[in-house]
Amino acid sequence: MAVRLLYLRAHYRSPLEFSSELLDDSAAQLDRCAGSWSGRPGRRSAPTKR
Repeated sequence: MAVRLLYLRAHYRSPLEFSSELLDDSAAQLDRCAGSWSGRPGRRSAPTKR
């Protein structure tokens, strides 16, 4: 999934830069998103409807 996010973050007309540092950044961003979606404690989560 991190590789997919890395590809999605690149502009379609610019050359794709691939490095382990960018891949790690994408994995960290994916982890932050997954944490907010699951509502784990210590992470920002979306407000719930009452």
